[in-house]
Parts: sequence; structure tokens; C-alpha cells
Amino acid sequence: MAELRKVARQSNYTVDASTDDFLLHSHMVAESAKRKRTARNLQRMLDRKYHRWIQQLKGADSKSFVPMWEQALQGGDMAGLLWALMTHPETDGNLITRVHQQVHMLSHIQGSENRADLHTRQQLQSQVTELQQKLDESQIAQRQYQTQQEQLFQAQEKALSALRQQQEKQAEEPSDNISHLKQQMREKDKDYRQLLKRLEWTENRLTQREMRLTELEQGLEGLKDQLQEAHLERQALELNMIALLPAANNHSDIEEPIASLDGQQLIYVGGRSKMLPHLRALTEAHNGQLIHHDGGLEDSRAGLQNSLVSADLVFCAIDCVSHDACLKVKRYCKKHNKPFIPLRSSSLSAFSGGLRTVLEQNNNS
Repeated sequence: MAELRKVARQSNYTVDASTDDFLLHSHMVAESAKRKRTARNLQRMLDRKYHRWIQQLKGADSKSFVPMWEQALQGGDMAGLLWALMTHPETDGNLITRVHQQVHMLSHIQGSENRADLHTRQQLQSQVTELQQKLDESQIAQRQYQTQQEQLFQAQEKALSALRQQQEKQAEEPSDNISHLKQQMREKDKDYRQLLKRLEWTENRLTQREMRLTELEQGLEGLKDQLQEAHLERQALELNMIALLPAANNHSDIEEPIASLDGQQLIYVGGRSKMLPHLRALTEAHNGQLIHHDGGLEDSRAGLQNSLVSADLVFCAIDCVSHDACLKVKRYCKKHNKPFIPLRSSSLSAFSGGLRTVLEQNNNS
């Protein structure tokens, strides 16, 4: 988006921090189809960005394009080669179609694989917390053992010092005290060996604690890395909203609707077909009617025009509809003074938020 904003400013298109990313993107896509300044700026920006791949294809045989693309697809570094293939004069139309299909399906596969990570993320968070507690406990225990070891060393030094002083003092006494001194020496030597054994045991325990502490730290770092990856997955959260909808149909544990749609007809453009039963149920729960149009994927574009005529409210899921269809709907609503509600995503939560906004506006009016 930063690159796109830079090109927009070079093309005298007014942008600032408040400019909506989707609207800017849609505008630049539409402008790219025209032989004007904006399209030339976009061309130059992309040619500079992917200059290495363009140069690579200049010296390659067109027969090698397919193996080069398959290698890039497997490696996950596709953007540069995609642009180079699209702009190369010898690229076959069938290859372009194949490349677009693979990139399109790759986005679906990636999203499907990510949804299973929500539960893993929660488990990882719990394990991180548990390991952090164990790490804190191990650090406390390690400090205690270090303190105990220092105390043992001090006791040992004190005993040896006392023994030497006593030996020096007794060396000056008459020889009849030699037997008594030898007995005391044996006792002191026994105490000393006991202290050495205790010190050895303490050192072993401390070594074990240090090894365990290292293992816990390594495990904690690994779980933090996995948790960081799990943070990137957002789409799986809408499963919670879907799970809550049956409870809404049973009228349990939800708030009363802010206001009624009073039988108004709502058209929902774009989105995913699997979400439609939930969107329709939510609309009917507010005394409204929902009509769906996919924006031209399977439904006809003429049907979209007819649906807009009879609609009272128009919702558009901007993440799951073509740019052309979304702009067409927006222009129609502006021309005929119909409420147009763009949704940031095709999730149930986004639709629910947009519907609540409409209900609140109706209630206030």
C-alpha cells in the first residue's frame, strides 16, 4: 500500500493517511486499464521492483517458462516471476491462465490450512503461561541452591580455619595431649568428609536444575515462535460467531434488537455462499428480507441491476467481490440515493456490525 500511495501521489491523485486502502486500490486497478499517466507510473514502478526477473526472462527460452514458474510456485517466491511472465511478449495465453488459476487456488488452500490453528494457538498460549511459571520457579530454586552452596563453602572454610588454629595451639602443648589431639583430628576429618559429600550432592542437584532450566527456556522459545505464527491467523475467529447464531435463533442469551427493519429488503453483494443461511437468519430476526447476488461470478450482471432496483439497503463484502462489481454498486447507490454499506470482510461479525449500524440510524431517525 505504501508503494501504491506513492504512485497515486505521482499521478496527482490526492491521498493522505485517512484515504481508504480498498477504495485507493480499486481506483488504481480501474486506472491501470487506461492508457494514461497512472497506468504508466504503475508500469514503471512494477518494472523497477521486479527488474531482476524481467532480465532473467529476456535471456531465457519461452519453453523454459513453465519449469521456471513451477519452481517459483514450490519455493513460494512468485510475485516477481508472475509480473515478468505477464509482461513478456512471448508468454503463452494458456500459461497466463494457468498461473492465475494456481495463484487463486493457493489463496484458498492457505486460508483452509490456517483455520485449524486457532485451537493450537489457545493451547500454545496456555503452555507458554505454564512454562513461564515453571521457569520462574526453577530460577528461584536455582538461587536457593546457589545460596546453600555458598553457605556450605563458608562453613567448610570456617571449619578448616578453626582446625588449623587448634592444631597450632595444641602443637605448643605437652606431648601427653597428642592422643587427645589425634582423636579430635579424626573427628574433624570425619566432619570434613561429610561436608564434602553434602557439597557434591548440592552441586549435582544444581547441575540438574540448570539442565532443566535450559530445557524449559528452549521449550518456551519454541512455543513463543509457534504462538507468533498463530497470531497471523484471523479468519478462524468467525467460527465462534457462527457457533453463537443457533443460540440467537432460540432467543436465548442475546440482547433484544435495537430496532426493526420493518420489512425492508436488503441485498447482499459478494461474500461466501456458506455464510448465506446465517446472514439470512440474522436479517429475518430483525424483520427484514435478504437477497443475495455474488457480483457476477455465477449470477448475471443484469440480475445485479434488477436486484438493486428493488432493494432498500445495499451491503457489499469488499473482500469477496470483484472491484468492478463493487464500484458499480457504489455508483448506482450514489446516483439513486440508496444506503450503501461496505463491509470490511464477508464474515458474520462484519455483517452483524453493519446491520446494527443501520438499525441504530433507523432508531435515531
